[in-house]
Amino acid sequence: MGKILKNKVKNYYLYRTAKIRKRKISNPNITLISNNCWGGMVSKTYNLRYNSPTVGCFFMSDDYIIFLKYLPDFLKAEEEFISFNESKWNSYFLEKKKDINCPIMQLKYKDNVIEIFMLHYQTEKEAKEKWDRRKKRVNFENMIVKMSEQNNFSSKNLKDFENLNFKNKICFTCSSIYEGKSVIMPIKYDVRKDIDINDEPRVKTKKFNLIEFINKA
Repeated sequence: MGKILKNKVKNYYLYRTAKIRKRKISNPNITLISNNCWGGMVSKTYNLRYNSPTVGCFFMSDDYIIFLKYLPDFLKAEEEFISFNESKWNSYFLEKKKDINCPIMQLKYKDNVIEIFMLHYQTEKEAKEKWDRRKKRVNFENMIVKMSEQNNFSSKNLKDFENLNFKNKICFTCSSIYEGKSVIMPIKYDVRKDIDINDEPRVKTKKFNLIEFINKA
């Protein structure tokens, strides 16, 4: 079975059995802030409400660190949308030969301008409505902040992430060069590349007990 099909079968099973799995969660109102779709996938895996605006989108690593650094301020910022040609990451994706056909949200706070790629939204209207609705649910006292080795991730990003003042932080990597208190390496790739989101733990594994992490947040 190919990896793509294997992941589809895995996700189908996890989502179909989510209500059963939810019984293990004693903290169902958790806010999951994530650099990619992991937070939304975890919420679906345990049948939890989306209490975070970062569901269904992804950040470039530099922008994600800035977003976290000024999180309350960015959640208050007015959303704007830009074209792919206007994106500061345009050349990065062109070089990687990656097609970006989703709405791109831009947020500004003081001199900081970040972009959020609304990957699973068809229109800017839909992206804005769901972002606005879910950002109101964010609970800063009951939150997990997750990063991973994706989207131009660097040692500096990890260092900055480690220095952020969040109680519950986790960073999933696939390269042994990264070390830190928040680092978990659920899988190691032979060739250096971004970690596949399906390799980021959503259930209890030998290296990381996500259920316990959520319940103790």
